[in-house]
Amino acid sequence: MEISIALRLDIETVKILVNTTNLNNPGGVANYYRVLDPFLSPYADYHQIGGRVGDKGLVKNVVRLFGDYVGFIRKIRLTPYDCVVLNPSLGKKSLLRDSIFAMLCLLLKKKFVIFFRGWDEEFESKNKLLVKSLFKYVLFNATGVIVLGEAFKEKLLSYGYEGKILKETTVADIKYDNEKDVLSWKEKDTIEILYIGRLVKEKGVLIAIDVVVELTKKFPNIVMNIAGDGKDFILAQEYIEKKQAKNVFMVGDVRGVGKEGLLKSADVLLFPTEYGEGLPNCIVEGMAYGLVVCSTNVGGIPDLVEKTKTGKVVTLNRAEEYVEFLEKLLSNKKMIRESQRENCSYGIRHLSAKAVAGRYIKNIERFLRD
Repeated sequence: MEISIALRLDIETVKILVNTTNLNNPGGVANYYRVLDPFLSPYADYHQIGGRVGDKGLVKNVVRLFGDYVGFIRKIRLTPYDCVVLNPSLGKKSLLRDSIFAMLCLLLKKKFVIFFRGWDEEFESKNKLLVKSLFKYVLFNATGVIVLGEAFKEKLLSYGYEGKILKETTVADIKYDNEKDVLSWKEKDTIEILYIGRLVKEKGVLIAIDVVVELTKKFPNIVMNIAGDGKDFILAQEYIEKKQAKNVFMVGDVRGVGKEGLLKSADVLLFPTEYGEGLPNCIVEGMAYGLVVCSTNVGGIPDLVEKTKTGKVVTLNRAEEYVEFLEKLLSNKKMIRESQRENCSYGIRHLSAKAVAGRYIKNIERFLRD
């Protein structure tokens, strides 16, 4: 069944090896390939890298890493892949690990494509010489590079990359057939704001609470659900109590049907992140489920949010900026519904698994052809 679906992508035959963590793991890369797998399966094999259950201690991790490299070499030698796709973030562990995979590709004369998933600017600023060296002598030998936003493309160009760079999105696991379904779910008396993501201060959960506290003064029918887990879960709980925000609810880590339910009923996605993001999946899924997205000028976020001109990207990441935009939006129900309809339509056309997988394979073919 999966193969028959995938073949409807109507793409020429290409065979690739994708480096990724276990598809059942949490995290952006695993989720991306898990959602795309029904459409990528005829074209892609996966080479599992990263931590496994039970990996504790230096010795086990070193042995596992060595095994990852040996298994990678074996797969390349046994199967005539057209190219390898590496999925690093610009951070210490990922950059060093994937640079070694890139060197193995060079030694084995195998073409490789790099799909940058995130960019840690603090790591970059503290390790300029290391980053520049790995780019120049290893990673810039890639057949092509995929990024999640214009900001990353500009970074690579500033480092001297002369190859082809293509921009892409992550993917939304869409469970509806048309925008009418989504709009019908959102017909209710309350206004629902959703924050979904890892609960760390840098991702803006406390700012999101401040925004809702202020909005409640004008819109008493507003509620916010905070979905996710992380080291600042207790901090967020205590902050809700301190602000006496009785309309803000912590729902914990949600997946599958639970997450889908939150996306269906929410009107606005509020994600005031200052973290070193690539393109957070919550932004992609929020747009695809019709939510008006309010977020920051970080990573690939503005590239996507500004596609439909319905959301808000702030530059200073202050609660007042979000409040000003949302007060205008929430005062105009017609504007909310038009924004939600536009986002759903865009999501079906551009962010669904079939659409993203089709572009993914065509991008690889384009790199190989050029």
